[in-house]
Amino acid sequence: MEPSAKHLALLSITVLLLGVELLGRSKTDLVVLDNGDSVHGEITGLSRGVLTLKTEWMGTLQIEWIRIKEIRSDHTFEVVLSDGRKGLGSLRSDSEARVLAISDKTARLETAQRKVVGITPIEGRFLKSLKFSVELGASYYSSNSAKQLSVGSSARYRTEKWGGSANISTISSGQQDAPSTQRTELRTSAQRFFSNNWSAITIANFLHSEELNLDLRSILGGGVTKELVRTNRSIFTVLGGLAVNRERYFEEPIQNSAEGLTGIRFEMFQFDKPEFDLTSTLYAIPSFSDWGRLRIEFDVGLRFKLFRDLYWSGSLFENHDSRPPEGNRKNDFGVQTTFGWMFN
Repeated sequence: MEPSAKHLALLSITVLLLGVELLGRSKTDLVVLDNGDSVHGEITGLSRGVLTLKTEWMGTLQIEWIRIKEIRSDHTFEVVLSDGRKGLGSLRSDSEARVLAISDKTARLETAQRKVVGITPIEGRFLKSLKFSVELGASYYSSNSAKQLSVGSSARYRTEKWGGSANISTISSGQQDAPSTQRTELRTSAQRFFSNNWSAITIANFLHSEELNLDLRSILGGGVTKELVRTNRSIFTVLGGLAVNRERYFEEPIQNSAEGLTGIRFEMFQFDKPEFDLTSTLYAIPSFSDWGRLRIEFDVGLRFKLFRDLYWSGSLFENHDSRPPEGNRKNDFGVQTTFGWMFN
């Protein structure tokens, strides 16, 4: 049975339940800052230029990677370099030369700290590798600019070899003497990471849009991705693959089609004040079953940290279908702003 819009909304509750955090290992890792201060804690990861350290008395600290002078841990980590190489082992750095050594029983890799773009604990449990957020806010939508509410939640999971994400959002709008409209979208993905910044990816996306007269569009597909650029400030990724599309418009028969899947994704982030994340994706999806039909999906989002784990975000999306069923709209456009909370 295919999921309905109500079923998609229920999945947001499932995502919420994944935000529970388990106890971590002993907090014996050492981090020395460039001003000489030293902090003991549990290194839970490095991502987007920020090292996360859980301490006994100061809570969870987020430290900019370039501000770290020395780091030591006897636990096992996967370390990812900007050129795609990976190392596995304990961590020792030279405070003067800013060189990090990754060592295990059989191998040792030394690299400049500035080339390190990712650190993942190997001993971590499932929920410790999860990042989760919830959002609530008002938005502007192309079909109706009054009385709108947007709700969303997202989860992201990353380990040494595997990663995954889930994002669900609902926009409801209405005005006096006009029917209300609703747009609900669920996007999920799972990745298997390989060397040199390559990965295999599978996706499962679902869209319900009353503006497009679309009861449900279900897309299942997969392909490969390549990170052409990965630093502690930005990531640029390309994707190529194939997908199966099952569409059910209101008062229209169900249509199945085979499609190509091509896309690019750009991410930019900054830890200095103001702390922000900028993410933009563009997908071109040609149909093989209905030759000449092309769908374009574009979105861009900006997130600013306000206080602790509270943030403000703004986003814009545009969906274009060059050949929808006769009588249906080609474009679905919207802008929204929300306030959210990030759980680490």
